[in-house]
Amino acid sequence: MSLPSCCKRAPAPPQLAEEVGLERLVPPTLRTDSITGFELYRGAQPQEIVRLRQRDGAWVVTSHFDTPGNSTKIQQFLTQLSTLQGELRADSTALLGDFQLTDEQALHLKVYTDTPDKPALYLLAGKGSGGNGFMRRAGEGGSTSVNVHLQSLAGLTSGYSGAGPQCQTLARPAHTERTQRTGRRG
Repeated sequence: MSLPSCCKRAPAPPQLAEEVGLERLVPPTLRTDSITGFELYRGAQPQEIVRLRQRDGAWVVTSHFDTPGNSTKIQQFLTQLSTLQGELRADSTALLGDFQLTDEQALHLKVYTDTPDKPALYLLAGKGSGGNGFMRRAGEGGSTSVNVHLQSLAGLTSGYSGAGPQCQTLARPAHTERTQRTGRRG
């Protein structure tokens, strides 16, 4: 016996993201509390890597003399990353250069969880400005417009004479640790 049409429940409305065609770049199973480390490097300079790892509940920049990480900024970075979605702008590898998303041009982001030698997420970030940029998953050809400019979010700048990325935002300034230890700056 079926219910009369007046008593049937209407199907659930689609999510706004589905309505406007937003694509999720991060798997829903990747949670910020499961992330144990991440790496950033420019495609043409993989030897100039910025590597952060969680040790004993604290973040350290292992690629820079185990400098303490700024836990607040890192948590903000990971939270924004975990919900990353955007609009597919091009689905052709021939157009990756237009978005600075070729393997050689892009900023590479590898995120690790319980397997330290195999990234749970591997994204490439291309050109952008302000709070917007273009990204793609490694090994895929689509260019996605996102509301995050990864380089700005991570506080990355190029070092002197075109050296690899320097991570200013995610590393805790030296005076902060000293202030916490001694109660004074400098």
